[in-house]
Amino acid sequence: MMILSAYDKEVFNALGNVKKVSKMVDENQINGVGKIIIDHGYEKYVMVSLAHRHFDLADNEVMLETPYGDI
Repeated sequence: MMILSAYDKEVFNALGNVKKVSKMVDENQINGVGKIIIDHGYEKYVMVSLAHRHFDLADNEVMLETPYGDI
């Protein structure tokens, strides 16, 4: 089931800044998660992404992602 809601830039702006977020995990933690995924045979089905932002969005901006990359 998919639930749609009104766009709210504050959801994006609430993501941690890339510099801060990247310091929240270390290489051993990342490798540990990868090992669990591989050990259970899910490497073809699972992707882990560290949600972050590089900038704030203004009131008249939205973040849009396409199959071809960000716009």
